[in-house]
Amino acid sequence: ADAHGAPFVVIKAEARTPTDSTILEAAQLAVSNSRMWTQKAASGDAFWVRPEQVSKKVPSGQYLTRGAFMVAGKKNYVKGVELRFAVGVEVSEDGIRIIGGPPSAVRTHSLGCVEVVPGAIARQGLAKRIIFELSRKMKSGSQVKSLGADRVLEFLPPGPGDIVPPK
Repeated sequence: ADAHGAPFVVIKAEARTPTDSTILEAAQLAVSNSRMWTQKAASGDAFWVRPEQVSKKVPSGQYLTRGAFMVAGKKNYVKGVELRFAVGVEVSEDGIRIIGGPPSAVRTHSLGCVEVVPGAIARQGLAKRIIFELSRKMKSGSQVKSLGADRVLEFLPPGPGDIVPPK
């Protein structure tokens, strides 16, 4: 995300070129987990670079702060990325689990999901409401409730939010 201290996302493509939708999902994940969320922004910008453009080494006479990276060359911008996040329930042979991420990715991998945007509900209360909504949507509602709000908190962006209808 194009914000100070923002997280970065690594796309593992194994020598393939990532699709535009994959790049957009990565951008949405980055902006939604940046301080833009706590500032209640509706959208933000992100950029992507190739692995060889990222380094911990800096030119002589310069320094990097702890945890920072140097990006050399052209940045490829993704402008106006909507801050929107989803939490869903995935069922596999290993059981039921909570997943989170960009709405398009979570919808693809879950049986049901709840979407959130920056808002007014504190994270703990939001997590409880998400569990309630997911348990209503799922046949195995009691299993979803047993996962607990603390598990949802692990996936939520950093700040208050609101539940919104899916697009």
